Amino acid sequence: MLGDYSESYGRLKVINPGDLSPGEDVIAIYTFIPNTLGHVGGIITEAPQTPLSHINLKARQNDTPNAYMKNVRNNPEVIGLIDQWVHYSVNDNGVHLELATEESALNWLADRIPAHVTIPESDLSVTAPRPLAELTQSDWTRVGVKAANVAELGKILAVGVAPKGYALPFAMYDEFMRSPRCPEDMTVLCANKHSLTFYDYVENLLKDEAFSHDQPVREQALTELRELIEKAETPQSLVDEIEMVRLFWEPAGEPFSQRLRVRSSTNNEDLPGFNGAGLYGSFTHKPKEGKLINSIKQLKFPNY
Repeated sequence: MLGDYSESYGRLKVINPGDLSPGEDVIAIYTFIPNTLGHVGGIITEAPQTPLSHINLKARQNDTPNAYMKNVRNNPEVIGLIDQWVHYSVNDNGVHLELATEESALNWLADRIPAHVTIPESDLSVTAPRPLAELTQSDWTRVGVKAANVAELGKILAVGVAPKGYALPFAMYDEFMRSPRCPEDMTVLCANKHSLTFYDYVENLLKDEAFSHDQPVREQALTELRELIEKAETPQSLVDEIEMVRLFWEPAGEPFSQRLRVRSSTNNEDLPGFNGAGLYGSFTHKPKEGKLINSIKQLKFPNY
């Protein structure tokens, strides 16, 4: 067993590779270890977990009961509970699954809905890429927590232990998202022949009732948004500014031959009480892939 000593209510469902992501009202029996994990009511995996796996870190972050139970879907005591409302808990005495009424489950879930919207802090005052050597942990609102923490590690660890590099500030992301767009091949960013920014597009999504209440609709819309971001043209001034960062490793300039690791750094991961495990990714940029922006765009939005 690997658990977080907590409880939840939801429908007990078996989730196989390729299935849609379960929602917060599902106690999910995973027949595999998922690479990404949205918000679920409870987690049971039939494959062993490790203490620092994304799925376990995510469970601890969200106070989600989480356990490993070998071949649980074929357990005689569990078979009759599958697709039913259940009460699920993990504590010092083990894993507990019992039948629950729909009313008790829905009441418990309703009490878990946050009463307030949390907006992460951000600071757009830094507008150009900054060397990690010039940053400290206090810069997390400008370049993200991951970059700020790595910068701080570079000051306290022996030389060569912490990676060296650059951080792109939120202001550059903001400029990209704020640029109006209405090209012929991206007509979804046009409203009555007027250009929309990506911020406008996201605001319209949030107003859509289906997006807010229908998980498959929301997942499809977010997939399309990621594709639009990757496809969208980046202002040339941003492309040029980002390319200058590569001179840190290759001061002679083009043609570049250095492979660079591109990692996310946001204001909603690696925070006290919220690690954001599994939300963001990292990519290795190879010289043949052209401009560095091509790999940066692959980080896109969180993998909910």
